[in-house]
This record gives sequence, C-alpha cells and structure tokens, in this order.
Amino acid sequence: MRRAAIYCRISQDRGGAGLGIARQEADCRALIERKGWTVVDVYPDNDVSAYSGAPRPAWKRLLADIEDGTVDAIACWHVDRLTRSPRELEDVIDLADRRGVELATVTGEIDLVTPTGRLIARMLGAAARHEAEHKAERQKHQRPRPGRSPAGGCARTATPRTASRSSTRKPR
Repeated sequence: MRRAAIYCRISQDRGGAGLGIARQEADCRALIERKGWTVVDVYPDNDVSAYSGAPRPAWKRLLADIEDGTVDAIACWHVDRLTRSPRELEDVIDLADRRGVELATVTGEIDLVTPTGRLIARMLGAAARHEAEHKAERQKHQRPRPGRSPAGGCARTATPRTASRSSTRKPR
C-alpha cells in the first residue's frame, strides 16, 4: 500500500481563508481513497507562487520526506499545482526513478514510469510554465507606467491617446 502525501498550492489567497487549499485537499483525499493508498501527511503551500522562486516550505518538507522514505506517492490536483518549473519537474521525475515515487493527479493520470507518461508530464509542465510567464507579461503591461495613465495618455491630463502622432500630422 502506497504512503501518499497530498500537496496543495494556491498562488494567491488574498483573504487568507485557505478555501482553495481545502478544495484541493478534499479532491486529493477522494483520489487517494479510490486508489487504496494511505494519507501520510498534507503539505499545503497557501498563498505561495511556484513561478516566482519564493520559498515553498511545504514543498521542501515533502521532498525531504520522500528522500527519508516516509512518502512513496504524491497526490496533487494538477501538475501545475506541484510545480511550474521544468527543472523542478525533472527533480520529481528523478525521485520517481530513485525512490519509486508514484504521482497521481485529480485531473488525470500521469505515469512517471513510462516514457509516454513522462512526456505528458513534461508537456503539462511546459504549458504551466508558459501560462505563468504569459500571465506575468499581461500583468506587467496592465500596470501604469510613471507619467502615463492606465489608458495610455498623459497622467497629468488623463487624456487617452486615440491616434498616433503620424496620423495627426498635416499633409505637406
């Protein structure tokens, strides 16, 4: 019988209520029950980004418990809850090799033992990284720049810019 860890992560929990973590945990518990595994511990990283590089204490504790042999299976809601870094995903794949760790996700099976399962995990990991980078890019462009209003005009007059300079010039 597998000794499973539940890993839950939410990037932003503005209210601090942990409701997203609680939903992920409940779904993972149901998955573990269906698989006939035993829950060893829950590792929640609430209000922690996997993209930003900020420390994730529960993630580090989970990796240590896998190395110690306490855990031999991980259940998470989706691969992107586990990590948004292809490098970290490769570490998980290495753990699967060295320690026989099995990965189960609520959103679908990922078999890290087979080349196809690893391919799927890597594709999902790459897609998660892309989404994180794309979201960061969108947010960067939404922030007002010094001297500019959010609409793109002059901050002093708050007049939106509706035409480029070249289109407002008089013909010669």
